[in-house]
Amino acid sequence: MSDISPDPHAPAKWEYAIWYLFLASWMQGMAILNIAGALLLVASARHLPYALRLAGQYRMLWLAVACYEGLRILTTIFAQFPAQAAVGLFDDLRSIMIGLAALAFLRSRQQVIFAAWASFTGVTILSWWSLAWQLWHHGLATNGDIIYGTFAHLNYSATYSMIAMLIMLLVLTRLPFRHSWPMLLGIVPIAVMQIPLSSRTVLLAAALGCGIYILIQRQWKTLMIATAMVLIMITGLSMTSTGLQQFGTTSSVEKQLEGHHGMPSIQIRLEIWGLLWQISKDHPFGIGPRNHGYISISPYRKWIAQHMAYTFSTVHQIDTTSAAFIHFDLNHSEGGHPVSYDPHSQYMESLVETGMLGVLSLLFLYVIPITLARRQGSQTDNEHALLQGTAMITIWILAWSGLTITIFHQAGLIFF
Repeated sequence: MSDISPDPHAPAKWEYAIWYLFLASWMQGMAILNIAGALLLVASARHLPYALRLAGQYRMLWLAVACYEGLRILTTIFAQFPAQAAVGLFDDLRSIMIGLAALAFLRSRQQVIFAAWASFTGVTILSWWSLAWQLWHHGLATNGDIIYGTFAHLNYSATYSMIAMLIMLLVLTRLPFRHSWPMLLGIVPIAVMQIPLSSRTVLLAAALGCGIYILIQRQWKTLMIATAMVLIMITGLSMTSTGLQQFGTTSSVEKQLEGHHGMPSIQIRLEIWGLLWQISKDHPFGIGPRNHGYISISPYRKWIAQHMAYTFSTVHQIDTTSAAFIHFDLNHSEGGHPVSYDPHSQYMESLVETGMLGVLSLLFLYVIPITLARRQGSQTDNEHALLQGTAMITIWILAWSGLTITIFHQAGLIFF
């Protein structure tokens, strides 16, 4: 694990109890996350020096975090709304503390295994509960009321549940079935939940990643399991009243391809990205964390009228060439926030918050887990292969999902 001598003051049983409670419950909801996080901070406080010494071995890790957080702190100092920016920094700090707590409690191979089982148990229970709630209230139809623990939003839920499911799938294919079969208990509900979550970006990223993995590793067992998961999803859809039509009928797709109709979610995203690009050009070093949802966009009214006609006609039923648009309150158009409140892209959010340097620092962060995992051992070692695979899955889904989803905005940088 480490060449640093173990701390003679190892965590007590009650501290480990809080740690495992946190792992099993942190995704269950924001309230529980805050309570469990506070308890974890108390339990891990006296062990943070050990965690810092351990993390100190990885200079590249500290450099990446320093670059990312340094830019966010600097932009907060000069932000128009520093209080909102400070909320973003609080999320960052909480996530860093969680990462340090993991170093404090994961001091042996056995403790890593226990932590993995605690996390698996919590995610699996949450997934079955979410599926039962979804079936009871909405069947498998996509809707805006899906509750999936901390990530109570379609896109967040799809991203993080897909990461969990693919890691379970990796374990199922890499370890003997007699040891890995419990993974099916988590895979099944998460696979079914992807139907109502309906995130095209996440589904495409997962499908592409699985395909590349199968071809490179010749994992035909993975192909069989992935095929079974697709069949489960299709069977689930066939049991709904809308079936495959909830993803759009064949005729509507044909019209979109022929240019008669835009694809709403994509067209709206493109127009919002255009607005964010205009804001970033005026603020090349960024406007500060979360400030994109609070700054005035009235100075861009003329640009919006020329380039965001589809968004305003679809979302607000307003013609940007009409007199109504001239008097429309752009700064309170989206539930009290400007239309720029949801950038619909982690990269565009980073660009407008911290400039191009912020985007580069985000990419630098992505490199770290993969680099550290590859240093752990060869692909012939199953445990090290699982570590490497977990890092690749996490970064792969986050990187692709980040194209159309602000994956770190709502629940903080859990990535740490």
